[in-house]
Amino acid sequence: MKDKKFIEEVFEIAFGDNAINRNFEYEEVIAELKKFSDDALKWDDIPYVDKVRLDPNFEPTDQEMMSSFGTKWHDAL
Repeated sequence: MKDKKFIEEVFEIAFGDNAINRNFEYEEVIAELKKFSDDALKWDDIPYVDKVRLDPNFEPTDQEMMSSFGTKWHDAL
């Protein structure tokens, strides 16, 4: 991938279609991508039961399923 195409794709991830032509500065793009990253990490901190309540389509990982049973996954067996 050429640098120009890469930059265009990164701008679109940050600000949507045709973002490269909407006068965003590189610093704004980086700040938006960092915000996306920070917000994604917040989801990891939400307890399993709340994730299910907030997102009906949420499918837990095996680790989340095991930890929802107690301190050890076999506690519920």
